[in-house]
Amino acid sequence: MALFKGLGAFAGTFVVLGGATLAISTVAMGGVRAAVKYRRRGLEVTCTVCGGRKRCSCCVCKERLVLDWTPFKAPQVKRWTACPLCEASGLQTCLNCLGQGVVVPL
Repeated sequence: MALFKGLGAFAGTFVVLGGATLAISTVAMGGVRAAVKYRRRGLEVTCTVCGGRKRCSCCVCKERLVLDWTPFKAPQVKRWTACPLCEASGLQTCLNCLGQGVVVPL
């Protein structure tokens, strides 16, 4: 019986200390993230690839929205399918700035 009480106390202590550590680290990481974001703000320049628009023309369908997809070498019928990269919008997220519109030069 004493063994179970000891294990219960150990588990309770572990949960309390783990929860406290999690809370403290979450607050600390939030502060560090805010400080880094504030510091980066002065260094950012407009993305030259998308011009700050955050999106570029699709490199797969070339803004045609669909692809001519034929699964066989001698197609019987042309099959048009929506572009899987841009989801038939003709635009994709800029890969240079990752959709932020700004970059930090190296």
